[in-house]
Amino acid sequence: MKSTTDYHQIIATALTAIAEPNEAERPKLLQSAALAELEITLNRYSERCYDPALLCAIASKKARWITEATTKKDIQSILNPPAPRYDGNKFYPDKYMPPEEEAIRWSETSLRAPLNEAGFKRYMEVFQQVFHKSVEAILSEKR
Repeated sequence: MKSTTDYHQIIATALTAIAEPNEAERPKLLQSAALAELEITLNRYSERCYDPALLCAIASKKARWITEATTKKDIQSILNPPAPRYDGNKFYPDKYMPPEEEAIRWSETSLRAPLNEAGFKRYMEVFQQVFHKSVEAILSEKR
């Protein structure tokens, strides 16, 4: 999919792609419903003022995964990936959890309660992975 700054356009492009007559009807219905649900989630993030670049990255990755999915189970896994698994030393994100969405989820979690040390470290790792800068570097640019 081409680069865009509007996640609605990304989803519309994916809907157009699944409307092609070469696909079976059942996956098309599942995929279009999933894209609608994805848009609702992204609208909720947008209302909370998350960076549009994050939303577009999530939309692009998840729309691609949804259009490639063929089962309801796969689509549910894409729409509702589990929280990263922690083994006591390291976090392991689900294959359907893009780093941009993991960053948003860590942000939401930190608003509900302080993160423990492991959670905070993971949040900073994901933040740097998404923005390609540390929090300190971004804050020093604002001064």
